[in-house]
Amino acid sequence: MIKALIVQRVMLHYRIDLFGRIANISGIDLILIHGRNIKNSKFVNYEGEVSFKHKQLTTLIYSSNNKHLVIFPFIIFHLIKHKPDIIITEGESNMLNNIMVYLYSLFSKVKIVWWGLGLIPGYKESLFQRLYRPFMIKFFKRASYIIGYSNYSKDYYSNFINSDKILIAHNCLDNDKIDNEINKFKNSVKHVKNKYNLNDKFVIIYVGGFQITKGVDRLIKAYSIIKKKYPKTALLIVGKSEGKQELLNIINELKINDIHFAGKQINEISKYFLSADLFVLPGLGGLSIYHAMVHSLPVISASADGTERDLIRDGFNGYILQNANIDELVYKIKNFLKYKDLSTKMGLNSRKIVDEEINIHKMVSVFQHAIENSMDKCLP
Repeated sequence: MIKALIVQRVMLHYRIDLFGRIANISGIDLILIHGRNIKNSKFVNYEGEVSFKHKQLTTLIYSSNNKHLVIFPFIIFHLIKHKPDIIITEGESNMLNNIMVYLYSLFSKVKIVWWGLGLIPGYKESLFQRLYRPFMIKFFKRASYIIGYSNYSKDYYSNFINSDKILIAHNCLDNDKIDNEINKFKNSVKHVKNKYNLNDKFVIIYVGGFQITKGVDRLIKAYSIIKKKYPKTALLIVGKSEGKQELLNIINELKINDIHFAGKQINEISKYFLSADLFVLPGLGGLSIYHAMVHSLPVISASADGTERDLIRDGFNGYILQNANIDELVYKIKNFLKYKDLSTKMGLNSRKIVDEEINIHKMVSVFQHAIENSMDKCLP
């Protein structure tokens, strides 16, 4: 039995299925250690039942400008207590705790794996990132594997370590679970369409937060232009209420109709995706793209966290925006309104990518490979 330990800042709800599947692999005994909720952020612990062992640690948090430094002051004692054979870290996001994991590995000879995003496309390295780079390289040299979220992640990590050591576990959701939700809510589509007056309309959907980086204001302004030429359209916005008033001010100023806010949806999100014809992500994001693709939707996305480059094949199942400005958004959305069959065709292509290339089964197999094969690797 291989004792595998995963270190995360918090137990995020969209990782529950992944960790549960890894814990269910014969021969792997998994435990997750994580910190407490980070106030006023999306980093909060899942509160439902889980099928794997986990432990919340004493946590110190320093937050500034939506950046969060998380420290587990007693992590070494927990590592000594659990005596794992392999530790999988959260990569760049959990750097301070990774230092302790690295030191523990030096002392105990335990195997370690780095699991991270790398650098977001278009972003410059911060001072903190430049300062921790020497340590990151040391970690890479000692690690059995580096697991990246995407091919973009692999390219970034290849600047510092031999690419043979780098695996790709495409960042995705549990598509089997989503399929169950699709079957559950497919008969609710009529209710949603009636409620928001979406019948006989081309429905554009956005799912996510309303922060400036998400670009929802640009989507609304682009939609106002489209609506004038294509009146049989509607915009469905699904997300938290924070920041909604600013968006309503824009809508009132532009005097646009057929924009509907559905609020935050988690357990019933499928019925909203199923009511739409096109998913648009005008700013930063990632997993929402995949969620839309499982629902057989074409996707228009701005440059996000790098995962979109693997998910979206330009002209095949959607478009990646080069500038993400209003004019470009209008131009790309109009393609779907000009050519009526394009949405269905590209939506089926989205689903094909999910079924054949990027799915929870392949993601789990990468982690299984890293855990099992690390045992045969020699530490430097």
